[in-house]
Amino acid sequence: MGTKKHFAMKVTVGLAAAFLLVAALFAGAGAFAAPGTTSIAGAEHSAAGATATATAASPLATAGATLDVTDPAYGAVPNSSADSSQAFNKALLEAGQTATADAPITVYVPSGTYYLDADLGIYSNTTLQLAADATLVVRLTAGAALVGHHFAADGTVCPGDATCTHGGYTQLENVALTGGTWDRNSASTADTSLIMLRHGTGISITNTTLTHCTNHFINTSGCENVTITNVTCKDAVAYTGQAAGTAEDDVSDPASLEAIHLDVMSAEGETQGYPFDNTPCKNVTVSECTFDNVFAGVGNHHPVATTHNSGISVLDCTFNVPYNCVNTIDFDSLTISGNTVNACQSLTEVNNTPAVITNNTVNGYTSFAVQVHDATGVQITGNTFGPNSNSVDTVQLYNGAEATVSNNQFGTAGNHAVSTYSNSKLTAAGNIITAPKKFGFYVTDGATATLTDNTISAPGDSGIVANGTTVTATGNTITRPGNVGLLAEGGATLTADDNEVTSAGSRAVQAMNSKLIATNNTLSGGVFCVMIEACPQGCELTGNKISGSSSHAVSISQNSQVTLVNNEIDHAPTTGVRIDSGSKVDASENTITSPGTYGVHISGGSTLVFTNNTISDSGDNAIIVVSSTATVNGNKITSPGNHGIYACQNSKMSAEGNEITNSKGSAEAFDDTSTFHELVHHAAQAPTCTAVGWDAYDTCAYCNYTTYKEIPAAGHKWDAGVVTKQPTPTQDGVRTFTCTVCGATKTEVIPRTVGEFTDVSADDFFYKSVYQSVEFGLFSGYTDTSGKPTGLFGPWDPLTRGQFAVVLWRWLEPEEAAAYDGHAANATGMPDVADDAFYTGAVNWAVQKGYITGYAATGTFGPNDKLSAEMLCVILCRIQGGSGDAASLPSRIADADQVSIWARSGCAWALENGVLSGYENEDGTRSLRPGEDIFRGRAATILVNAINGGVL
Repeated sequence: MGTKKHFAMKVTVGLAAAFLLVAALFAGAGAFAAPGTTSIAGAEHSAAGATATATAASPLATAGATLDVTDPAYGAVPNSSADSSQAFNKALLEAGQTATADAPITVYVPSGTYYLDADLGIYSNTTLQLAADATLVVRLTAGAALVGHHFAADGTVCPGDATCTHGGYTQLENVALTGGTWDRNSASTADTSLIMLRHGTGISITNTTLTHCTNHFINTSGCENVTITNVTCKDAVAYTGQAAGTAEDDVSDPASLEAIHLDVMSAEGETQGYPFDNTPCKNVTVSECTFDNVFAGVGNHHPVATTHNSGISVLDCTFNVPYNCVNTIDFDSLTISGNTVNACQSLTEVNNTPAVITNNTVNGYTSFAVQVHDATGVQITGNTFGPNSNSVDTVQLYNGAEATVSNNQFGTAGNHAVSTYSNSKLTAAGNIITAPKKFGFYVTDGATATLTDNTISAPGDSGIVANGTTVTATGNTITRPGNVGLLAEGGATLTADDNEVTSAGSRAVQAMNSKLIATNNTLSGGVFCVMIEACPQGCELTGNKISGSSSHAVSISQNSQVTLVNNEIDHAPTTGVRIDSGSKVDASENTITSPGTYGVHISGGSTLVFTNNTISDSGDNAIIVVSSTATVNGNKITSPGNHGIYACQNSKMSAEGNEITNSKGSAEAFDDTSTFHELVHHAAQAPTCTAVGWDAYDTCAYCNYTTYKEIPAAGHKWDAGVVTKQPTPTQDGVRTFTCTVCGATKTEVIPRTVGEFTDVSADDFFYKSVYQSVEFGLFSGYTDTSGKPTGLFGPWDPLTRGQFAVVLWRWLEPEEAAAYDGHAANATGMPDVADDAFYTGAVNWAVQKGYITGYAATGTFGPNDKLSAEMLCVILCRIQGGSGDAASLPSRIADADQVSIWARSGCAWALENGVLSGYENEDGTRSLRPGEDIFRGRAATILVNAINGGVL
């Protein structure tokens, strides 16, 4: 990449070019002005290369032709010290003016050496072909030797300055460079590049040698569909000049000087290419190239926020460079495959780029072979990494990287073969790691790893290390670790299944302040083959084969909690399982064979539950309990060198159902300070809501020893309760709660409501009846237009015949009435009953039942007519199918003569059954007032009387 410090000077070049172009046109000049003597460091081209104008092409320049630069029409002279740049540029311009995509033109350079004092400009649909032994020696003091040019709308060469609008991939199409040697011939004080082609598509550079640059050899930034094949970039010149306008000693960090530079056309990317439209590189393949004694190989060295390069492939190349072979920052996709690295700092640093790194051979690297950070979707597979004497890791992941590392071969790593830091995620499988100076795999700082079927030989320290992280290790083989095969430390969780660790220097497996779950592993070697210390998190050893230690096979200490199940522990020189310093161990179904001294040794206030295990041929006691507590049940102990079970120094021992044979000492023994119980087992009893329970426990058959621990009654778990009786102004309500465990119930009182209706007073004769009628569902209070209760009952409002039909329907057919949605057709045959009225469904029902028959004289129902007392009595009498003694009316009411003839029997029935008693007169008599309108309060009273009297 050209650096930003030349930006202002580049604009000056564009203005100078424009001035020369105008001068040439007025003077009637040919295709080119005189070779430029002013070259701007880092600029795209010199004055000569910028001032070409469209002229008549020579007869040689026909579509599809080959133009020989030594032809007299062009005049290049091989092996002459004269400047050939004008001849080259004339041929290239004519090719650019004439060639088409279907008929490209080749500009041919025959054998010999040619000197160039100005930059060359190449155009679309042009091939620049050098003979294999042709050499171009560039005497241009600064800038690029070959620059891509394109035409403006008027046919002139676009100056390519800030006024250029030819963005995307439109400046160059179908350009090929092939053959020969380009010697940039740079002085160390000159900022020089060789080939600069940008904003192009369909670019091919093949079979050529590029040498002696201080900057990039090839710059194809902002180009797509590029192939660079069999190109040799060699012998870069270290820049010692000063950056313009600064006191810097170097143009840039040499590590950023990629021989083949790929960048985005933006002000933050390729800062000297116009226009800045964020055009990225796409589909660029660099293959079979050689990078020898250049600073860095391929790529870019800074992020561009707006857009990313994609489809970049570096294949089958050879690198001998002091810095990175491939620099990658913010690529959308990258493949590095089949390359051979003889010397480098790193093969690649993958930065925020999904990458496939496969089948490379990397030797002689001085830092990480591959470093991945801020990147996901990275695959590192099938590579061969040679030894590294520096104290660095071969492959490193950090800062949230996610990568798969598989089927690689690792030589001696200077530190760790693979390390994973800072919340990164590693999946590693099938790798072969040989003699790393420290660890095979190191996972720490919040990272996670899944490690499967890897082979680690002779690590200087440990094979797999989980430090404060989560690691799953399955099917790995670790031989001759200098320290530990599998190590969990610093609060890690290590799950280890089906691994094999042999000839461990210190421990085959070790957990320190961590959680270890080890299943079906084969473990051998070490002072202690398995060591667990300060691990209260709960470790598990299941189905492992443990042998070959030089002291204890399994050592558990420092308040650790461990479960041992079905392990095979063989020929420990000292102790099969040693438990110390307050640890707690539950061991079952294990086999301990031929321990040198003890099968199990427990001490230091520890606790052991030892069930259904087998111990054979112990050198001394099969089980010894020192200052600790042990429960030993159902075990098989054969041929102990002393006692089968021995408790001493204030220990507490309980034993039941053990089979101890061929003991040289006592089967069971204890000193005077210890207790030894013969246990009787009792089953557990779960507590209920009201009764206590207990865990399974043991008692001694001979003393009061017991392990009984009571579990308190659980107590009821009440649900939220349901209202089983609604409160009213006259009665308390009830809420019933049910226990969700046992189904028991309890109730609580809901206080009665007070003053629900503001227009009903306790002094009113209908007070209780109104509220009971609401409880029965006969009536409800009034609501406003939104359906919100108003707090009014309207006790003095008259009741209509239609309303009364609704009241009766609610009581006698509550489900049918509740389902009514206000939509029903008149089914009575009476013309004054409306469809879809609030009363229609009720009136249909009442008429169909014969409870309300309508007016015989008119054939109408009168749904909006006010209901009279005598009407109400007749209707209730019909419902009950009863009849009253009409002749008794005069003796019951003073106004009997006012009762209509058709209502006499019904009114008598109502009086006889206590449905109503009438009004009390001053003289002590009672009046029915049969024709008086029934108001809601009186209706509530009459109906409640009928219901409570059992006649409704």
